[in-house]
Amino acid sequence: MKIDCEVLGYRSLFVLANGDVVPCCHMSAAKVHQWYWDNTDGKENLHEHTLQEIIDNRLFKAVHESWDGDDAKVCFACRKVCRVGKEKNDEFRYEDL
Repeated sequence: MKIDCEVLGYRSLFVLANGDVVPCCHMSAAKVHQWYWDNTDGKENLHEHTLQEIIDNRLFKAVHESWDGDDAKVCFACRKVCRVGKEKNDEFRYEDL
């Protein structure tokens, strides 16, 4: 599955009000999805870790690595929002979680 990441070109990330840092705003909604919990080490909070530690952690690496493997292993948010060739009506919805 080819992914055209909306935020990669901007070199941005998303910080939630509680201090959690995730790769993008779509990932913040996907935190309730099992993919997120399977690929996190719980070290994504700015109150407990530096930004560099967070970026170097398992979650950020797993997102990028998922793009090169089996389609079923691609990050849930990436698959729904940034998949190349997705249908125009195939938008990210909370009921998909």
